[in-house]
Amino acid sequence: MCTPEDPATAGRNESLYHFIVKSVIGSHINSWKREVKRIKKELGNDVPTVIMLFNNKMVMYFLIHLTICCTIFFTLGWSSLKYQFHYTLMGMFFLELINYIEHYGLQRKKDENGIYESITKMHSWNSLSSPVLFRIQRHSDHHAHAFRPYQILRRFDDAPYHPFEYLHSFVMCMIPPLWFYIVNPRVDALKDLQNGKKSKTCFDFYTEFTDHDFKI
Repeated sequence: MCTPEDPATAGRNESLYHFIVKSVIGSHINSWKREVKRIKKELGNDVPTVIMLFNNKMVMYFLIHLTICCTIFFTLGWSSLKYQFHYTLMGMFFLELINYIEHYGLQRKKDENGIYESITKMHSWNSLSSPVLFRIQRHSDHHAHAFRPYQILRRFDDAPYHPFEYLHSFVMCMIPPLWFYIVNPRVDALKDLQNGKKSKTCFDFYTEFTDHDFKI
């Protein structure tokens, strides 16, 4: 998470639409590679291709989805299968939209040995939320402490915050120039903070609003 190697993290000035394609394809490729690495670790590097495919969970997931599509087609027809495709694509779109918003522009620092710093509350965006979105505003605690159940996630006021609620961010990120104008100053402020610089741009509720925030 929050590294250039992670396809599910959007870089600064990366549009939502480019990110969705990168994330969907890259996540599948990374998952396949992790499965191959796991199988070779368990069964050896010279494992036959048939055994590799049989033990690869990605193959099972693709077969399950193919089975669902075939069942829908042969029992309910082509019109229902088209609905399944639309349903799947919309689900993927909104999942990647949330990934885009929650980690946009954030990067973990790498030390001289090429090792990334641990994930902290500063590597996730938070937003004001409501019961409509199941109160997902406590996002930083979820990533910094993955063991913590949803019901007792904590709010960190000094973690990165978007200037608007999630629902507003959903709409704004679909217009890349508007999204960049609003969020990039906060991304830059966080990078300054990582490098020990005092930024004039606010990203939390303790800093007074800047002229840029008032303009937004």
